[in-house]
Amino acid sequence: MVYKWCVVPQCTNTTISSPHKLFVSVPTNPKRRKMWLRLARRDPKSILAHTNVFMCEDHFNMEKDTINYLKYKMGFSQKILLADEAVPTKFHCQEDRRSRLPDAGPSREVFFKRQRIDIVTECLRRHSTTTHTESLQNDDMIQEIIEPKDEKSDSDISCFESGLLSPFGATSVKVTDSDSNVTDTNENIEKLQCLKNTLRLIEKKPDVYWNLPIAFRHNYHNVSCIIDCLEIDIQKPSKALHQALTWSEYKKGNTVKYLISCTPNGLVNYVSQGFGGRASDVTIVENCNFLDGLQQGTCILADRGFKHLEQILHEKGIKLLRPPSVNAGAKLSKTEVRQTKIIASLRIHIERVIRRVREFHMLKQHSVINTNICRVLDHVIIIACALINLQDSLIK
Repeated sequence: MVYKWCVVPQCTNTTISSPHKLFVSVPTNPKRRKMWLRLARRDPKSILAHTNVFMCEDHFNMEKDTINYLKYKMGFSQKILLADEAVPTKFHCQEDRRSRLPDAGPSREVFFKRQRIDIVTECLRRHSTTTHTESLQNDDMIQEIIEPKDEKSDSDISCFESGLLSPFGATSVKVTDSDSNVTDTNENIEKLQCLKNTLRLIEKKPDVYWNLPIAFRHNYHNVSCIIDCLEIDIQKPSKALHQALTWSEYKKGNTVKYLISCTPNGLVNYVSQGFGGRASDVTIVENCNFLDGLQQGTCILADRGFKHLEQILHEKGIKLLRPPSVNAGAKLSKTEVRQTKIIASLRIHIERVIRRVREFHMLKQHSVINTNICRVLDHVIIIACALINLQDSLIK
């Protein structure tokens, strides 16, 4: 990593002392460079024209002075981009300037509150197709912006506060279309519903059979879907209960867990709602509506982790196909080893689907999701899987 230090006098921030701070490069344009340095009270002649120097984020209003601040914070952009008219305006590190700053009294707070109201009202005015229910939601949104939550809530996962924590560890983070602040128009709800409709669990048997890959057609023609679980890393919640319910022993961190199903040719046909990372694979299958959409006589291909699901599926007339279990100190027979290799070669399709999900920057491996975004994570997964279905086939 390149060592950077803030060129503003009396500012001690560096990439070593403040590794989490952003450092903005001072423009190379002579006029802008001279203006920036003079605003910082740094003599322009003391720095060579071709020297690359930086100023830290403490001297800017990052939300106003940058073009892609929100995308950068959410992980959609690798580089922060400054607006053309951006200049450093904050110099709290300099004592004589700090004393001249106006006191943020009540009148100043009221001004900023009114400014936030105007911004939200203007955004809401652009959507003319609103209902009475949506107007109530918009009022709540404005109220939430005017009166930020206290530190007690600590921006925890909003669905946790709504009582969706299950005592046995299946933490649902489902967000319905009717109460989502993200889908604030009927048009957006219809679009999301169209994406959901592309993930159809029940398919006609002739359609599934005639689209089976060659590897399935001889001995595994009854396989209708392949299942596995996907875990998305999230920030550590502040409450101990939420930390326990989202802790994943497999990932060694706090996660939200999803059950994903695909057809033998790699088409995603089911995504569950989110559960806490503590929930086991079998617990998720039992508490989502996946089994309700399966027809009697079908066959599911899964990993060894779903072995306790066999009894439940047997009662519903559904067969579970998985690799043979390995007992401690015992060895597999040649037949079992051969069967394990065959099933592993067939299960690779769900692994490829999960790999495609991970190609989205927000859902990459070890990309930690902010707790404020967890309320819409179900929608994010649905959209990602629907877009995957529009890509080229996994089987070539």
